[in-house]
Amino acid sequence: MVTGAPLPDVLSLPRMARRLGITQTWLRAEADAGRVPCLRAGTRYLFAAAAVEKALAERASRQTEAAR
Repeated sequence: MVTGAPLPDVLSLPRMARRLGITQTWLRAEADAGRVPCLRAGTRYLFAAAAVEKALAERASRQTEAAR
């Protein structure tokens, strides 16, 4: 048995969009543009929830600072 860090919470596109309260279309477009981290497996998109939430929080912080 292998021990170590737990596996990240990996979600499909529909589940990640639902968790964030956004549309799948927006999330797919942001992932395709490289602005949201994801793993593409064929036609599927897989998201590490913590990584996506961190990326979006950092992006919001930068936008807030730029608006000042």
